[in-house]
Amino acid sequence: MRIILYALAFGLALPLAAGPNLLKNGDFSQGKTGWRASDFPHRVEQSRFIAEIPAKCGKHSAVLLQNVELKEGGQYRLSFKVECENPGVFVAVHQLATAPYTPQGLRTEWNLKAGVHERSVDFVAKPKKGTRTRLTFNFSRLPGRSFLSGVRLEEIPALPLTLSSQWTVFTDAETVRDPARFPDRPGISIALENGGIDLGKLGPEKFRPGKSVAVLYNRFQAPEDGIMPLGVSADWFYDVYLNGRHLASGKGTPGFSPDDNRVDLPVTAGMNLLAVVVRSGSNGWKFICGAPRPNIRFTEGNGWKKYQYSSLADVAAGSALDLSGEVAVPAGRSGRLTISPRGELVFEQEPETPVRLLGFNGGLGFLMDEKEPERFRESARMFARLARRQGYRLFRVHHMLDRICEGGKDGKVSPELLDRWDYLIAEFKKEGVYLHLVIFSFGQYEGDYQKTFADRNYHKLMMYLDGEREFERFRYAADTLFSHVNPYTGIAWKDEPAIAFVEYYNEQSLGMVESRVREVFRKHPEAEKRLRDCFRKWRQEKHVTSSPSDGLPFAGSGEAANAAALFWRDRALVCARKCEAIVRGAGYGGLVSQYTYSRSLGHSEVRWQTSQVVDIHAYFNHPVGDHRARGSYVGADSSIAAATGYWRNSNAGRLLGRPFICGEYNHCFYNPYRYELGMVFGGYSALQGYGALEIHHIPIFLDGKPRRLSQFAVGGSPMLRAAQFLTACLFQRGDVRSSPHQAALPVTGKFLEKAGHANQAVNWMQSKLALLTGFGLVFPEKTAAPGTVLHPRFDIAFPPVGSSAIRAEEWFADVVETGGGFSMRRAVSEMKRRGILSAGNLSDPEREIFHSDTEELYLSAREKLMKAVTARTEAVCLPAGTGAGLKLLEVGNTTASACVAVSSIDSAPLTESRRMVLLYLTEEANTGMELLANRATLWSIGGQPVLARTGKLQLTFRRTGSWKLYALGIDGRRRDEIAVETSPEGIRIDIDTDKLANGPTPFFELVDASSK
Repeated sequence: MRIILYALAFGLALPLAAGPNLLKNGDFSQGKTGWRASDFPHRVEQSRFIAEIPAKCGKHSAVLLQNVELKEGGQYRLSFKVECENPGVFVAVHQLATAPYTPQGLRTEWNLKAGVHERSVDFVAKPKKGTRTRLTFNFSRLPGRSFLSGVRLEEIPALPLTLSSQWTVFTDAETVRDPARFPDRPGISIALENGGIDLGKLGPEKFRPGKSVAVLYNRFQAPEDGIMPLGVSADWFYDVYLNGRHLASGKGTPGFSPDDNRVDLPVTAGMNLLAVVVRSGSNGWKFICGAPRPNIRFTEGNGWKKYQYSSLADVAAGSALDLSGEVAVPAGRSGRLTISPRGELVFEQEPETPVRLLGFNGGLGFLMDEKEPERFRESARMFARLARRQGYRLFRVHHMLDRICEGGKDGKVSPELLDRWDYLIAEFKKEGVYLHLVIFSFGQYEGDYQKTFADRNYHKLMMYLDGEREFERFRYAADTLFSHVNPYTGIAWKDEPAIAFVEYYNEQSLGMVESRVREVFRKHPEAEKRLRDCFRKWRQEKHVTSSPSDGLPFAGSGEAANAAALFWRDRALVCARKCEAIVRGAGYGGLVSQYTYSRSLGHSEVRWQTSQVVDIHAYFNHPVGDHRARGSYVGADSSIAAATGYWRNSNAGRLLGRPFICGEYNHCFYNPYRYELGMVFGGYSALQGYGALEIHHIPIFLDGKPRRLSQFAVGGSPMLRAAQFLTACLFQRGDVRSSPHQAALPVTGKFLEKAGHANQAVNWMQSKLALLTGFGLVFPEKTAAPGTVLHPRFDIAFPPVGSSAIRAEEWFADVVETGGGFSMRRAVSEMKRRGILSAGNLSDPEREIFHSDTEELYLSAREKLMKAVTARTEAVCLPAGTGAGLKLLEVGNTTASACVAVSSIDSAPLTESRRMVLLYLTEEANTGMELLANRATLWSIGGQPVLARTGKLQLTFRRTGSWKLYALGIDGRRRDEIAVETSPEGIRIDIDTDKLANGPTPFFELVDASSK
């Protein structure tokens, strides 16, 4: 994975010889000539534009603009000086001059402190021929008085890469005091080999995994001033300098190429000095560079077409996409959620009926932003109603509840915000939506959210270390909230049956990740002392003599690494016990959960003893780096080709004898295989009998305004809305049956307390058992948490074989594909011998084919093919140019890689249904979005309108009769009618989404023409 921070994008561009200014009156020497400003206080004096922005100003109320004519693909530099009296945000945009004012290559925000700032940004203009564009400065979030001057917009020549063939390398980088300046001593002269330099081959004594650092220099001539693109990557961290200035930082992994990252070098005519600092990775110390291939840019045409919709908010009542009939009202009518004797999630008054809840995160901006009480209540009612329309039965309150003290006095809960929460809970309850409460997220029941958010890693660490302040705030929250009686329901929060789960701390285990903790030490040295003392005391109590050399529970090997792993496991248990005592002492008697991030076996053992519900988050190709910024990295591979690795990583922490939920999950934009989400996560979570799935995030935008796609938001993506519809059918409605069997992985103390297993994940190969049958861990030597099944049944047990490493990043964790010694082929044979799999089961692990014991799910990883065949839904994910046969549905061909599904929506099986939804999910992009040639590294996020990859779909549905097919809008309303052919063999359907009069859509409705 890579992280690139581009200095050019943040105002640190190197000076080049000035070209002609493309702006009229950029120095304001002629007043406002050439410029236009919106209606806000402003004037021009002494060649400066002066803006005076009131404290309350609309988001786009104070803008200064000038029309410009720029060439598509041309490279430009914008520079200026701004002086501001107060801190704030200053924005520059090159955009369409008419609605929808979409950015055309530049949209940059600067967070400015009070003072004088010189800023510069390079960009590539992207206007279509014949469109009018403008340069806009937005002062709206820069309160008080500010002065703009010296505005220049100039074209920068694009130059070919002309590096010297020879590099000079210094492998003793610790003696290179300034990597931006060439040392006054000889280094090693070396040429690129196959586009790279393997520094590890310069001498085995120089390579220390993760610790060696080299500086590589290249002196080269440039014919003129301009921009020279360089593709660069390495095994691990690296930095790029040009002519003494730092340009970029990055992080690579093995298998890299020059297309992984691009740095635009602002060279000057004559001699230039390029320097790259390269740090060794755990497995290598290589550097690679070259001329990157052209970027991939997404525009309408050539297989892409814009969506057409008027609103993202509405789902028409009674339409084919209205799932409100699947949501029983009110929430809590069958009592509190609890655990059945079989370990399933059930209601107290319906103990024989397993419950599956489709849920979501995010979208509550109106809770704090809406100033008028009645407008807030109107928004709350609409939000709850729209959640039900989309089939949601659960809302996770992550990162909002612990902001309830903002606006309060003396660190106490704000009465106004508490009342809003009461009202919101009551409205959710009316609409059948349950609550997943998260006590600690980022706000920590303080008044300054920005401060607690910035210190989030510190607080998570301190919870592990008995932090007095953290537990005081935790206790205050629990005592205050759970004792409070909701005036709109008449029920205390502790007794509210609509509260499904209580989670102690969102992703607390991120607070033990070494890179995060060492960053905490820089700001909070007292935390380092506390951790050292705690670790030393633990070693004394446990009579452990081994320890990492620096006395901290992180890096090391052998017994030292094992000691660190066991320390964190034991601290996790102490913390969970304390949280449990506080929550139970406050009177809450419902289901609890903790450690929603960690995949380690040590934390799983702690959950076994303390958590009635297991919740582990999962993202496929979570962005590395700022997900909106240039250099963010989202892998371009298929989750099906990886045999659902991200889902298996999460599921491997499932414990037998209690419910499993996933409080956050997503298949992240701009990965081209997002169409797999509903099938993979909905289908396999149903097979495992999960209790809840909660997408991250925001499937509901109350304002309904179209917006560009982002890496997580669901509501603005018709395709993800379709994936959630499919998940509602496969998972929540129960179209995919839970496995009737359970395969257990018993983890003993003997296994856990050696070889660092406590800080490792389940063996990557063994986690594949979950594609075949029910799968979960048991810890037979530990007492299971109260209310769970003490001795869960299972049909077969496999001893844990080794483990897999865990790679932790800023916001997520992945399990590294390591860990051998387990034969899936022999496991399948044994499962067939015992009757868990039928004799005709198609599973062939050596060919990466997995067929579930219910025989409803089939996955062929090498073909990127997945099928689901159930009574009410049939679905398939398949590559472009292929087809697939199911039971009633046969896809003859799709010209785009896609998910194709048909689901009954009148409760009848597909063989009898008279009304069905057909889904055709392909791919999406923002207009003007630009990726590097590897299809994974972001260059520009683009903007509206949102584009869909068009496709031609040929299928046959084996039903006879007279039928009509309609394309549907995202709101479920019928649009184009599409002709169908009927014959004794079935319904023949041909869809070309490029030809639809109202634009492409993933939604279609198939109805019996003879029905009323």
